[in-house]
Amino acid sequence: MNAKILHAAMFCQSPEGHWGLPILLWGDPGTGKTSFLADSAKRTGLAYKRISPAEQGECGFGVTPVPEDDGGQYLNYPPPKWVKPFSTTGAGLVFVDEISAAPPALQAPLLGIVQLRTLGDYQFPTRTRVVGAGNEAQDAGGWDLSPPLANRFGHFNFEGLSASEWGIALMGGFANMDDSDGLTGNAEAEERRVLAAWPGAIAYANGLIAGFIKRRPDLLHKKPHRGDAKASKAWCSRRSWNYAATAMASARVHGLDEIDTDTLLAGFVGLAAVQELATWRINLDLPNPEDVLDGKVAWKHDSKRLDRTLAVLGACSGLAAGEKNDKVKKERGNKCWELIGAVLKDAADVAIPAARVLRDAKMIVPTQYPAYGEVGHKLLPILVQAGIIKA
Repeated sequence: MNAKILHAAMFCQSPEGHWGLPILLWGDPGTGKTSFLADSAKRTGLAYKRISPAEQGECGFGVTPVPEDDGGQYLNYPPPKWVKPFSTTGAGLVFVDEISAAPPALQAPLLGIVQLRTLGDYQFPTRTRVVGAGNEAQDAGGWDLSPPLANRFGHFNFEGLSASEWGIALMGGFANMDDSDGLTGNAEAEERRVLAAWPGAIAYANGLIAGFIKRRPDLLHKKPHRGDAKASKAWCSRRSWNYAATAMASARVHGLDEIDTDTLLAGFVGLAAVQELATWRINLDLPNPEDVLDGKVAWKHDSKRLDRTLAVLGACSGLAAGEKNDKVKKERGNKCWELIGAVLKDAADVAIPAARVLRDAKMIVPTQYPAYGEVGHKLLPILVQAGIIKA
């Protein structure tokens, strides 16, 4: 884990609609995880709070019931005082330290703060990120994470500064580390930049991941066996693949290189799955969806490579549906319907997901999308049968 990967994980749109992916840093005590997170928040102006289940127990996580003022007939779960800065600023970073020290009874409340950003009865603003850190149970005691909790995190090894970097920081001050990586700036401005590029990036990533799972359905859900060390780390599930698609989109937006991109994805689905995805992706030779929709690249459906077709249609439909410019949206949407029509005759099941995306974007008006009018009579019975359009 380095600063660029952490930045990409914090500045992206999660599947739940929050900012940032839930990630967990694993590393030996004393490697600098706390200072690394605090510095990352400071550099972008995010409010920051470190909490520790080992130090604060249940009271620090808003799971202690308090009687209402009605004689105790009802209970509520008021949030602790430390959440106030996040309510005020709306944007921040919650660092759940020593998460592996949480006993099994306290792991359940952590599910809410990690994935849904809830704490007792309190809902964090959507711009609040959550990052956790832990030590291996065999190194510092504590408990392994349960598989459900582990599967809600992206898992990354954290080794801290190298000997050379640490020496430089010791002499020059850890707070004065070089900002030449360009990650210092205003969080709100960075969020605007990400939002502008997000529709195309997530469309590309969703199409690619969907195509890969079409090719390798056995990798969709691979829960480790009980007792397997991998059960408390990254493993493939429908949820973690959804996070992996978000991670891929964020890597694209933030310009991560191939190594950092694979590291980010592996945090959610494991290195073995990412290596297979990388090999498949190289052999796939997927065209850029913008070039396909704008007519710069000619693409033809191959009935022997339905995984490639699914990837292309997924990327193109998502991109067209997310377009903000009305003129460009009509042109790209029309081209997308043409592509769907070309696939219908021998691979209707592959065309349906893309048609659903365009339907949800209300791109089914023949006067605006003539290609839909041309393929509509073929598509309508299929969409009705699939429950996408009512008869």
